Amino acid sequence: MILKRIFQGLGTGSFIFLLIRIFNKPAYLDAKMILFVFLLSGFIGLMTFIFDIEIISPLVAVSIHFIAILLFVFVFDLIWHLNFSFVSVLSSSALIYIFSYIIVYINLLVTTNKLNDYVRKMNKQ
Repeated sequence: MILKRIFQGLGTGSFIFLLIRIFNKPAYLDAKMILFVFLLSGFIGLMTFIFDIEIISPLVAVSIHFIAILLFVFVFDLIWHLNFSFVSVLSSSALIYIFSYIIVYINLLVTTNKLNDYVRKMNKQ
């Protein structure tokens, strides 16, 4: 279950990263930055466990998830000296977060529709 969450995060994070690269071409992209994106994506996927805790409202879960991601980014910025700007990280994280959840929501709708179609076919037989 943990690995599944990590790999889902890696898939979504890599997709988002490549989309961002289409519109925003940074001057450099080194191995440290790619490793950072992989670690961040895996962490984001791992932190989705927070949404499974039923006593936490969805709004609180989203807030905790977002804050955990920001803390992860800032800790890695301090450790690896990535020189991120606080305002830049906050604004880009918010936009990426919203965009990511739109993608996850669309994926959920597609999966739900496939399951509903399957159930309808099973009921007809």
